[in-house]
Amino acid sequence: MEAIKFALLSSITLVLGAIAIQDAPAAELDLRGGSIAGVVLTSDGRPVPGAHVAIAPANGNGRVLHTRTNRQGHFGFRQVLQGCGIIGAATRGHSVRRDVCVRSGQVTNIRLVFN
Repeated sequence: MEAIKFALLSSITLVLGAIAIQDAPAAELDLRGGSIAGVVLTSDGRPVPGAHVAIAPANGNGRVLHTRTNRQGHFGFRQVLQGCGIIGAATRGHSVRRDVCVRSGQVTNIRLVFN
């Protein structure tokens, strides 16, 4: 029973620690985030409004960020932690994903094109 309690408390501590790190101001962490600005297009170059866009860290640690495209197919993320991840977009019957890297203090521009 003690082993189960310890495992449960350890898991909770790890989760709360991860949340605290994600929510801490960048100055406290000595990390500065970057931004992602992008557009989702059809294969013939038309914008895709309302597409679901998500970005996840490549290592699987950290939170997944979500947004939707506007009427012109544009989307954006601010205060993304520096590093590489996977970004994807989906709508009815179509999806696309690719690798993306974010650098501190920079805007990463990306085009996601449905095949």
